[in-house]
Amino acid sequence: RVTVTNAAAQEFYLAHHFRHTRTIRGIRFTAQQGRVIYQASQLIDSNYEQIKGWHMPLGRYQSSRQEWDRIFPQQWAAGVPELTNIGAAQVKLSVAGQNALIAVRDSEEVDSQAGDGRLVCWSAKVLTGPLISAIRDWAFRNGYRYLVSLVDEADMALLPTDVQPTEYAQDFYELPI
Repeated sequence: RVTVTNAAAQEFYLAHHFRHTRTIRGIRFTAQQGRVIYQASQLIDSNYEQIKGWHMPLGRYQSSRQEWDRIFPQQWAAGVPELTNIGAAQVKLSVAGQNALIAVRDSEEVDSQAGDGRLVCWSAKVLTGPLISAIRDWAFRNGYRYLVSLVDEADMALLPTDVQPTEYAQDFYELPI
C-alpha cells in the first residue's frame, strides 16, 4: 500500500482512489503531580523487538519503528551533535498492570517554550487514565512544565478532559496496491 499525506492534495488522493485512513492531532497538556503508584526506570535496551506489536497511542507520526529509532540517535547519527545532543529521557513505566515505554525530549515544536517536552509512548495495552497520570507525574518530577504529543483522532476520547488539542492536524490516505 502507498500512504500519503498532504492537506492541499486531498481531492487528488480521493480522485485517484486513495481512502482516508486516519487523522492525527497535536495535543498539549500540563505535567503535574499525580496520585498514582507506578515504577519508573531508565530504558537502556534499544532493541525494537521489545515493543514489536505494541500500541503507540502517543507521538506516532508515521511508523512506530521510525519513532523508536529517533529516540536513540546515538546509533544512527554519530558525529551530528545537533541530533545526538538533544536533551532526552527514555523511561520504562509500569502502572496498574500496564507496561509502557516513553521518551521525552526537548520539544522542537514551533510554539514550544523552555520546559516543554515532546512525548512518545508505546504500550502493551491501549491508553488508560492511570498511564496518563503516571506520565504526567514522571514529567513533573523531572522538570517538565508541559508535554506535547500527537494522538490519533479516534483516541482523543481516551484522554483526560484537560488535555488541549493544538492547531496541528494531519490526514493520512492509503492506496492498496
